[in-house]
Amino acid sequence: MTAVDATREPVRVAAQASLSVLSRPACTIASLEGELDIATVPELRERLLGLLGPGVRLLIIDLSGVSFCDVAGLAVLIGTQRRATARGIVVRLAAPRPQVLKLLRITGLDHRLTICATLADALPTVPQGM
Repeated sequence: MTAVDATREPVRVAAQASLSVLSRPACTIASLEGELDIATVPELRERLLGLLGPGVRLLIIDLSGVSFCDVAGLAVLIGTQRRATARGIVVRLAAPRPQVLKLLRITGLDHRLTICATLADALPTVPQGM
């Protein structure tokens, strides 16, 4: 096999991402882990959109476990927010790692998405006196 032949063979890369969900009365927390890239986003997109059901008012996407994000990952975040907004659901991104936060800032998405420094900051606040 020559170097030219080697570049023609498709490279198989294992998708490395997971999503766990915690449903609370006031919100749903989707914790993402791994890489948000073209290999992992099709399944993650379906699972995130599946969380936008009746009764959900706040979806928190915990990014603290995301080690890498590319344009496909950003598209999933924006698409999820758009669908959620159309259904009256608020989306907050929580605890992105520095490299993911930098990507959100460089692309200007930090002005379109609600980004909270920690998961605790993203949780709904309980009014005083309750």
